[in-house]
Amino acid sequence: MRIGFIGLGLMGKPIATNLVKGGLDVVVHNRSQGKVQELVALGATAGTSPRHVAEQCDIVLLCLQGGETVELVLAGPDGVLEAARPGLIVADHSTIGPDPAKRMAELCAAKGVTYLDAPVSGTGAVAWSAGLTIMVGGDRLAYEAVQPYIQKAAKYTFHTGPVGSGNIAKMINNLMLYTNQAATMEALVLGAKLGVDLEALYEVVGTASGDSRQWQKVTPGILRRDFTPSSTIASFTHGGENIKALADSVGSPTSMLDTASKLWRDALAMGLGAEDPTAAIKVLEARAGIEVRGK
Repeated sequence: MRIGFIGLGLMGKPIATNLVKGGLDVVVHNRSQGKVQELVALGATAGTSPRHVAEQCDIVLLCLQGGETVELVLAGPDGVLEAARPGLIVADHSTIGPDPAKRMAELCAAKGVTYLDAPVSGTGAVAWSAGLTIMVGGDRLAYEAVQPYIQKAAKYTFHTGPVGSGNIAKMINNLMLYTNQAATMEALVLGAKLGVDLEALYEVVGTASGDSRQWQKVTPGILRRDFTPSSTIASFTHGGENIKALADSVGSPTSMLDTASKLWRDALAMGLGAEDPTAAIKVLEARAGIEVRGK
């Protein structure tokens, strides 16, 4: 089985690297050729275009930014679907939303290709450690066909239902991520303002009912003033807008998300868009007149 991989960005490069290190036969393509050559040095084969990748492979994995880019790579000139043949499976790790995913599935089906929406959850560091969660929507048999390969890059894989359900699961997960991370930062600022030992507070909450994965994950870095990007405030802002639009389309309330999204928008307005989402604590610090810092 030969696997194609297109898109070697923040998440795509570590995923593809883990596939290669996992002993798979991988053909890679990316707009930036430097990243392609890095993978070739590890044992991958270079693909000259999406079509060239699809011509050589049984499964093609995508990890791209936005639905327009996915559609171009799939259906544009020299795209994957120009090499369409029965049995080809496309598993798309891009986060594009359920409606664009359904459109990609229709484009693929017209060419006899099976499309799975398979967005991932985890930071770049999690991706490098092959610890991602991958949620897959689409044909069950196609999911079972790709699962042994995508498991090389993931700790957890789930079949979530029909095409589009993978992106729905990812967006609901992100709603929880955004609101929990905002609440964590607000709690730390309040603790600092009240003069609490923040390192002691971190330990206390970690054993109590207020604990969360976000509290455990982001608090130590904030206390060190380490805002090394694992994502960006700009991506959180855009992601929140997409979740809001999805919820509005079915009349579901988003009061918690609305509050968190205002924090990301305010951070964006402060010029912090390219920084890690935890850098949004600077907005709260400015309002409170305090800096959150450990000992």
